[in-house]
Amino acid sequence: MKRLLTTLFCAIMAISAFAQTEDSVFDFIRNAPWKLTDSEIQVKYQDNLLLLPDSIAQLVTTAMPVSPNIISGLKFQGIDTFIGYISDENTNTPTTFLCLLNPLQTTETNFIETIDSALTYNFGKPIEKPSDIEDHKQLANDITYYMSNMWEFTNSNIVSVVWNVNYLDDNKIQQSLNLYGLIVAFSDDELASPSLDAYRVKFRGITINGNAESFCKELINLGYTKDYNYTPSGNTITSFTGFYGGEKCRLFVYATPTTRTVYQVRVILQESFSWNLIKNTYYSFRNRFENKYGKPWMSEEKFEYPYEDGDGLELRSIERNKATFYATFNNTDEIGIGYIDIMIRASYNEGWVSIDFKDGQNMLLNESEMNDSM
Repeated sequence: MKRLLTTLFCAIMAISAFAQTEDSVFDFIRNAPWKLTDSEIQVKYQDNLLLLPDSIAQLVTTAMPVSPNIISGLKFQGIDTFIGYISDENTNTPTTFLCLLNPLQTTETNFIETIDSALTYNFGKPIEKPSDIEDHKQLANDITYYMSNMWEFTNSNIVSVVWNVNYLDDNKIQQSLNLYGLIVAFSDDELASPSLDAYRVKFRGITINGNAESFCKELINLGYTKDYNYTPSGNTITSFTGFYGGEKCRLFVYATPTTRTVYQVRVILQESFSWNLIKNTYYSFRNRFENKYGKPWMSEEKFEYPYEDGDGLELRSIERNKATFYATFNNTDEIGIGYIDIMIRASYNEGWVSIDFKDGQNMLLNESEMNDSM
């Protein structure tokens, strides 16, 4: 077993030396090609794609049922990482990516802690693992794996894993080897049920609905920190800090005036005086929502004369309503169930990206309660 593993990584390292890019695994996860077929993935990553020899492919696919096409040239905190994937038999699109870190570079004790720290930095605090997922699982007679932590990102669940491989060395003595990596699984819980309630907008798995106090407790359970110095304004009842999509953010929770039913969550990202930073963040998240929900229902990205992109006055034009950058997504074809708005805002030459998660039914409830209170 050890000889085969050594052969595997020597072969991969030799071939991947020709890869010109060293893209981050974190960027790969953020833009995972969930909708591409196997052949489309091979085209997209043709400069990074390794076709393993049959003998090595048999080893890999026996231990983990991944494609023999391995994506290389990716780095996890400077460590060479190799990614295989499992495809759906019907759609031929990936359901899971398995990211294996080079064991020659992960020899320190408790390296899983280093992995977890890097994932927390990029994707926020890990979520509690579902009770139906076991920490330890037997893959084969000589391979087990241990799941350390789980993170949630857009439509992915990311799990840090240690694979433990038992083998006989050249002297027929039982040995053990730890392989470190990630399991990145496609997750689309919002569309799992045909009922309309299942299609209601969710923020990180929490439906934008129900009692405000209970909703805020769920945010705290996800790792968000409540700002106790925040003064409620209008229907904005409280504020939190934390991470969304791997970026630091502020959250604002909106509730109706009478029943205190949550109807909206606003995420504020990338507060900066740099137009390029804000624009890049906007398009990054816009693309993620488009990959998940399809083309936006409405969108507009333009400058009005005399302003233009590159003039150094972009944020001033946003503030003066002389430029517009926004996109609205429906989370379902059922109009009125929910919306996700993403836009660039600015004030005093400082800009930010604002993402609003709105429940359509509860927005109508808010309007009704507001009218009743007049």
